[in-house]
Amino acid sequence: MSDNRGDVRVVLVDDQQVVRETIQMTLVAAGFCCAVAGTVHELVQQLEAVRFDLAIIDHDMPGLDASDAVALCP
Repeated sequence: MSDNRGDVRVVLVDDQQVVRETIQMTLVAAGFCCAVAGTVHELVQQLEAVRFDLAIIDHDMPGLDASDAVALCP
């Protein structure tokens, strides 16, 4: 069975840079392709250009949070 993790596009959304960097490093080390966004607005901008297979979104961010992201994402 082949490992296709590198084909899986993950986007991580968190307002804390250290959290983004830590989780991104973990996902990349596990072989996933990982993009990051610091706000829901950044996520929406990225979604206009790229299709992601999985989004990991901080539920408790200032301003728009994970619930808002679900409503705003295409």
